[in-house]
Amino acid sequence: MVDLHFEKIGIVKGTVLHPARQLLQLQAAPRRLLTWLRKSPGAQMLAQIASRNEIPTHRWLDQRDHHHTSYLRSILVRSGLLPPRVESIDRFEVWLLRFIAAAPAEFREVLTAFGRWHVLRRLRMMCERRGEMAATLAGARARVRLGLHFLKWLKARSTTLEQCRQSDIDEWLATSSSAAYHVRPFLMWAARKKLCRRITVPQAVPLTPITPTPEKVRWKLVRRLLTDETLDDTARIAGLLLLLYAQRMSRIRNLTSKDFNEENGEYFGRFAHEWVPLCPALAELARFRLSANARSERCTRADGAVLLFPSRVQYGRAILPAALAKMLADLGVDVRAARLSIENELLRKIRIPQIVAQLTGIHIATAVRKAEALGTSFSRYVADVAISRR
Repeated sequence: MVDLHFEKIGIVKGTVLHPARQLLQLQAAPRRLLTWLRKSPGAQMLAQIASRNEIPTHRWLDQRDHHHTSYLRSILVRSGLLPPRVESIDRFEVWLLRFIAAAPAEFREVLTAFGRWHVLRRLRMMCERRGEMAATLAGARARVRLGLHFLKWLKARSTTLEQCRQSDIDEWLATSSSAAYHVRPFLMWAARKKLCRRITVPQAVPLTPITPTPEKVRWKLVRRLLTDETLDDTARIAGLLLLLYAQRMSRIRNLTSKDFNEENGEYFGRFAHEWVPLCPALAELARFRLSANARSERCTRADGAVLLFPSRVQYGRAILPAALAKMLADLGVDVRAARLSIENELLRKIRIPQIVAQLTGIHIATAVRKAEALGTSFSRYVADVAISRR
């Protein structure tokens, strides 16, 4: 039935889409594949491409609904019909063009400059440093949207960005939701470009401060993840990387076979640029998982690296950070509270914020600020050593 359906829409041997057909038949169960071919909007687009018998482009797919093209795009990339690309960056560029085109003409110039030369530049840097993240893309869009919302708010008050004063900002913060504080990047950028005067916008303060996971609770969770073989391996590995090494979900989800190495009988994981020895139980779990994933095309990126946490939907793509966080939450692990707990422990024991920042992926300024709050800064450490040697 599957072969007949492919032939019906014109995907036969010798056509440009034949590699995609081979990949689909290799990886998908026949019944599930048949359902997708009959009912999915993505399959309808596949039929459109087949009728043209031309290799599609990313731009052609960008003009369609992203929710219907993500799986199809991953198939076309894995089968070699489309070149790989950084999805977060390309999707943001497409979204930005549409957003600015729909904005009032008087705001388009400043929004284009802010979106292209500030937000997009930071998005590229974050993707290079942390890998692709859905949250990063959502945050980039939110900054541009909030910039437009603020410009419209100023216009309603019969003022402009250039005329904006501190009193305007104070009223903006007082009369809006807590999200209004996130206009800070836009105003800081505008001030640097001399589009407005320098204005003070305080950092947004969480409405509910995060309480670190108690140490006893954290170690109880670690013991469960290490010993309970009834738990899903995905949750066990991700949870241990979080609870023992304070890794972000965005960094964990992008780990591949290139981030693990065995030397002299010891297994190492690479976090940012640092190679760190893994505990034996975690090393065995990661080794087994990578070995199993290596047998599946779905778990292999275009560059040949095997994903530790592959997406269940898109070929050659990693699972979303939110999906990992949900798995851990179901086991009683609060991701943010657990990260804060191990970060604090590392700062107390290592006492050098620069090293903790490199290991955990937090910004160096954040590590220094947390160390100062805990009384474990490097300057305090040097003072303690000097006193102990008297």
